[in-house]
Amino acid sequence: MGAEAESKGDVGKRKRRVGLWEVEAQNLKRPAEKGRNQIFCQGSSSKLSRSCLVFKYLRIQILYMGVKMKRLITGLVFAALFLGTLSAVAAGGGPSRAPELEKVTFVHYEKSSQSGPPTWDDTEDDYRLIMGGAKWLETMTYELNPGTVPGYLLALDLINTKMVLEESMETWDKEFGFNLFADSIGSTVVSSVGNDGTNLVMWSDLDDGVIAVNTLWIDPASKEIVESDVQFNTDYTWSTAEDCPKEEMDLQNIATHEFGHNGLDDLRPLKDGDLTMYAYSATGETKKRTLGYGDELGIQDLYGE
Repeated sequence: MGAEAESKGDVGKRKRRVGLWEVEAQNLKRPAEKGRNQIFCQGSSSKLSRSCLVFKYLRIQILYMGVKMKRLITGLVFAALFLGTLSAVAAGGGPSRAPELEKVTFVHYEKSSQSGPPTWDDTEDDYRLIMGGAKWLETMTYELNPGTVPGYLLALDLINTKMVLEESMETWDKEFGFNLFADSIGSTVVSSVGNDGTNLVMWSDLDDGVIAVNTLWIDPASKEIVESDVQFNTDYTWSTAEDCPKEEMDLQNIATHEFGHNGLDDLRPLKDGDLTMYAYSATGETKKRTLGYGDELGIQDLYGE
């Protein structure tokens, strides 16, 4: 019995070997899972099985670390893009947007000439800037819509009407070094006031008592004037003559005032009644054709001497 019988130690070793093979056999019988992560350990020893388990564990850890690394890299990329966008915006390199413009309208009313004491003259030094200094940053060009010009002016000569308007612009330009107005007035078919890129001059049917209107569009951030549209009221009879009849409205007188709004505000105190930027005018009046002292000071303050 002693030679044929197995010792208890041999039986234990055999059972352990059989148990190991059963575990490995079960692993081999399992259906293969989809994907690249399925690993089968095949072998005949416990050392091989342990190695397989260690390999599986390490592979899982590597895959897990790979996922974490991908997430970390993705997060860093998004963080870099976000910080880059913030830097671009701070540096003014963000997406460009059209500036929000402010519409400013000046209405020129009719008012009888002041008579009797007290009296003042054009030596008054008053002037008012628009928005504390809004102005053009480059030379601007007005464009006349000839289709709106009253027939009696056309009968005289459209060229004459343009010359009177250009003389009104030159009255301002000769007072400072900056060339605010183009040398000649252009032509356009635009027939309505609006922020459309055209500095329009036209005749319109305005309210009673309104001689003319100048509508400006201004960028309040930069204080840049970007457009000016001038309308003259068709209710009045307009004159381009050297000596304006008392019952007619002098075009050069009113146009010089309106063109002055390209930087200067209206004046309303009675003592400023002889200045070009005085807010009111009357038929037969011609004193706004030439600038007063305050007008000169104001335009030079804006555009230099």
